[in-house]
Amino acid sequence: MRESNGALWMFYSRDEGPWADYDYWPSDVFYVKSFNNGETWTPPNQCTAYAGSDFIEAGCMVEDKPFIVVCSDRWYYQFNLWYALDLITEDSNAPPAFISWDWSRVVRQGIPVFFNAVVDDESGVSDAGLGIWRGDVFEGFVPMADDGLHEDRSAGDRIWGVSAGPFNAGEWLYVFCYATDFDGNTAYSDGRWLYVPIVHDAGSVVLELFRDSTLGNEDDETVSAYWPGSNGKGYMSRGSLWVAGRVEGAKRVMDRDWLEWDWAESEGTGVFLGPGESDQDCDMIYDDRWASTAPIGLQVHQKSFQWSGPGRDDFIIFRYTVRRLSAAGSTPELYAGFFADADVPWSDWRNNQAGFDAARNMIYAYNASGNPGTYVGVRMLRGGQALHSVRAIPGAEEPETDDARFDLMAAGGVTVLGDTSDFRLLVTAPPFSPAAGDSFTVAFGLVLGNGLTELRRNADTMAVLYGRLPSGVNGGDAGVSVPFRFALFQNHPNPFNPSTSVGFRLPVPGPVNVKVYDIMGREAAVLADRFFSAGSHRLEWNASGIGSGVYFCRIQAGEFTAVRKMVLMK
Repeated sequence: MRESNGALWMFYSRDEGPWADYDYWPSDVFYVKSFNNGETWTPPNQCTAYAGSDFIEAGCMVEDKPFIVVCSDRWYYQFNLWYALDLITEDSNAPPAFISWDWSRVVRQGIPVFFNAVVDDESGVSDAGLGIWRGDVFEGFVPMADDGLHEDRSAGDRIWGVSAGPFNAGEWLYVFCYATDFDGNTAYSDGRWLYVPIVHDAGSVVLELFRDSTLGNEDDETVSAYWPGSNGKGYMSRGSLWVAGRVEGAKRVMDRDWLEWDWAESEGTGVFLGPGESDQDCDMIYDDRWASTAPIGLQVHQKSFQWSGPGRDDFIIFRYTVRRLSAAGSTPELYAGFFADADVPWSDWRNNQAGFDAARNMIYAYNASGNPGTYVGVRMLRGGQALHSVRAIPGAEEPETDDARFDLMAAGGVTVLGDTSDFRLLVTAPPFSPAAGDSFTVAFGLVLGNGLTELRRNADTMAVLYGRLPSGVNGGDAGVSVPFRFALFQNHPNPFNPSTSVGFRLPVPGPVNVKVYDIMGREAAVLADRFFSAGSHRLEWNASGIGSGVYFCRIQAGEFTAVRKMVLMK
C-alpha cells in the first residue's frame, strides 16, 4: 500500500513455530516500509503477538494510513477472531479500545463458556471484565485476566479471558465486556445475546432442541442425531413438528425450519431438562401466535424422552399434545406430522435411499453404499392405528409453500421412491378435529440402528418403553393448560425513538415496580411504583432526554421479576 507522499507499506505473515506444546503452527503479522519506491526496506516490525496462527485477511488505506484486517485461528477453541487494527496511530491518553471479543463456539448446558476480549493497548489497561445478564437478573461483572491462566493462553498477548457459567439449557444471556485504563477511562464492547441450547445427551444419540419445535442444528453435526457410539457422525440436519389446517379457507402448515418461522415459545413458560419419566426428559411449550402468515391458533406441549444403557439408548421419543386455542375461521380437521431431513451421514447426504416398514408405522433412510451401515427411522408411536401419509421427499422437491406442504400431509398414502437422493422424511398421523379448548396427542420416535435388523429391534424397544410412560399409550394428556400468570411483554415498537409502550399482566392485584436500567445496570427511569389491579396493563416511556443505546426494562411484582431488552435509536 502507498501513502500519498510515495512511501510504501508491505504487510505479511511469518511462521513463528512450531511450538511443541500446542497443536497448531503459530504465525504473526509483520510490516516493512520503503521510502525509495521499494529499493530498500526498513527492518521488520511485528504487528501481532497472539497465541494463534495470524494472517492478513484484507487491507486498505484509510485517511492516508494503512488499515488491515487480521484473522487469528486459535487452536484452543477452533474458531476465528477478526479484528481491525490501526497499526500507525497510538494515543496514550485515549481510553482503551476493543478490537474484538468472542466466546467458545461450543455452548452447552452445564459447561462453562470461555470468553475472550482483545484490547488495543494492553499496557494501559488496569482492569477488564465481562458483564452478564442471565435471564431476568443482572449478575454483575466477572473479572477477566491476561496472565496466560484464564483461557487467554499467554500473558502479554493483548487478549483477556475468563471462564463463566455453567448455564442452564434454554437460557438467554446478554453479555458485554469493559476495559478500564489507569486514568479511569472505561470502554465498553457491544453487547450480544447468547442462547444456551437444549441438548439431549443421556443416550447414544446427541440432539439439540430449540423452544420452537426445531430438532437438530444444520450448522453443527455434533448435535444433529450425532451417534458417537457407532462411528462419530451426525445423521440428521434438522427436523420439526408440522401441523396443517385451514384458516379462512386457506391452507396453512405450522412448522419451523429455514423456510418458515411459525412456532415460538409461549410467554411465561420455561424449559425442563433432567431425569423424570425417562433418564432424561425435556419439557417445553410453544404456540403459533407469531406465525409467518395467519396462525391456526394452536399451542403445543412438547415432551421428549431419552434413556441410557445398552439396548435402549439409540432413540429419542417426542410426544406432542396440541391444543386448539380458537376455532374461529378454521376448519375442524388438523393433521400433525413429524418432519426430518435425514443425512446418512452428513458427509454423503446425496447418496441416501429410503424404505417403509408398514408393520411398525416407520419410514427410514440409509446410505446406498452400505458404508456406513447406519439406518435412521421415524416411527409413529401414537396418533392412530395406521399412518395417514408417509413421504420420502427428495431434497430438490421439498415443498416451499403452505399449499404444497398441506397437500403432502392431507393426501394420504405412502410414497417412498427407490432412487438415490437427499431425502426428507415426513410422517403424518390421521386427522383430528378438536374443538376450541380441546387437544389431541401424537407421538413419534427418532431411532437409529446399525443395519435394518438393529433399527427394527431398537424401534420395538422404543415402542415398549413409550407404552410404559405414565402418559403414554395407555394414558392421555388432558391437554396443555398454561394458567393465567405474571408476564412482562416485549416493548413496542422496538427499536424506538423516542417513545415506546411496555405491557405487563397480573393474575392478582398488588404493588408493582417497573424500572429501566442502562447496560451498566444504572437506573434510567421509573415507569411505575404503585398498586395495580389484576389484569393487563400498559405503560408508556418517553426517552427524549436519554441517549441512544441498549436498555433493560425490569418488573417486580411480589415474587415475580422479569426483564426485557429495549433499543433506543436516535
